Amino acid sequence: MSTLDRKLRIFLCHASQDNPIVRELYQKLVTEGWIDPWLDEEKLLPGMDWDMEIEKAVEAADAVIVCLSKNSISKEGYVQKELRFVLDIADEKPEETIFVIPLRVDDCLRPRRLKKWQYVDYFPEERRTWALNRVLESFSFRARSIGINGENTKTEAKNEINKMMSLFQDEDNQILVFAQITLRDGDVKKSMRQYTILIEKGVFLDLIITELQYATKNYPKEIITWQTLGNAYKRAHREEDAVDAYDTAQEIADLSTGTPRRS
Repeated sequence: MSTLDRKLRIFLCHASQDNPIVRELYQKLVTEGWIDPWLDEEKLLPGMDWDMEIEKAVEAADAVIVCLSKNSISKEGYVQKELRFVLDIADEKPEETIFVIPLRVDDCLRPRRLKKWQYVDYFPEERRTWALNRVLESFSFRARSIGINGENTKTEAKNEINKMMSLFQDEDNQILVFAQITLRDGDVKKSMRQYTILIEKGVFLDLIITELQYATKNYPKEIITWQTLGNAYKRAHREEDAVDAYDTAQEIADLSTGTPRRS
């Protein structure tokens, strides 16, 4: 079998109400380097034909994660239409092909149409790492079955960073690009370390604040993201905003340890 020089294409089928947890899953898949996940809010551009682009994405996908929740199984409308199309494509695949992976994000009932496929539970939160590893095992099997070399694509992801860095001679611009790419790829801690270097220098503060505000929406439970945003606000002399960001970081820390909030 010849080796395909591309990433494994994964479509994420989900209800819009589950966007936060699905967005987190998307970021983790991107971080792998050898997976190209398709999420509507990341891939669809203004003016695109929604139906056509999603159908094209499903047809091109090597596998589909069907995110199941009480929202998705009870909701009428587009998510059911999307699921029907996924199942139609699955029917065209050879037997024993890993294509549909049901992933429960809460304690919902599995639809009858999906019961023939082994599922994985992506809850509670402490189980997510284990569940993701199980999904990645299935993806590795699928990649090998169609001749995709995961190690090659991981190397390509690293080369992309090096290529982007080489475009800028200025050290601060290189740090900014590295921070943006690592954040895009889901490596939050590494990204925040780079942003912190720039914040301490007092450069790109308006841009950094905007990017960190976006990061807190994608990673609302990451303490370090809120702390870094607070540092950026403080460096920009936005004291009230800094206090709010620091308070949010403390609230998350208290919740994670079960510490009662101070009045």
